[in-house]
Amino acid sequence: MITYRKAELSDIQTIQNFTDFWLAGRGKRQGVPGSSNDCFISTGQHIGYLKKSTVLLCFDNEKIIGWAVKHYNGSLIHLLIAAPYRNQGIGSTMLRMLNPPRIRSKTDQSTGNPTPFYEKFGYEKVRSETSRPTFYIPKKRRTPQKNIDVLEKKTT
Repeated sequence: MITYRKAELSDIQTIQNFTDFWLAGRGKRQGVPGSSNDCFISTGQHIGYLKKSTVLLCFDNEKIIGWAVKHYNGSLIHLLIAAPYRNQGIGSTMLRMLNPPRIRSKTDQSTGNPTPFYEKFGYEKVRSETSRPTFYIPKKRRTPQKNIDVLEKKTT
C-alpha cells in the first residue's frame, strides 16, 4: 500500500538511511541497479530541511520509497524515488503534491539528467548555475561546471 505524508523530525534516521543508500554510494557498492554515488547529505542538512522546509515521504507499507524536499523559498531541491519504484507515477505524484514554482535540478547525475522529467510537467529551463559543493575540494581538482538547471513553471 503506497502512502504519502509530511516528514517529521523523528523520521531523520529513516530518511538518512534512504538517501545514503540511493545517493551516497551504499547501494552502488552493493551493485544495486539505479543507485548512485552522486551526493552526500549530512545529518545537519537533513535536520535543516525538516525544520525549515517541506519534506514529503512516500512509503510502501512501512518502507520508505520516496523523498522530496521543497526548500523554504519554494524551490524543489530534491526528489528521489527508490529504483524499483521508478516509472510508476510516485515521483509525479510527489511533484504534484508539492507543486513548486521552481526546481533546481542537478544535471550530471550518474542516473541521468532529470530535466526532461520536469519539462513533462510544464517546467521550463530558465538558466543553468554552477553547483556549490558543501565539502572542501582542492582547487586543482575542482572544475566548476554549470550542472544545475533552474526550471520554472510555465505560465499560460
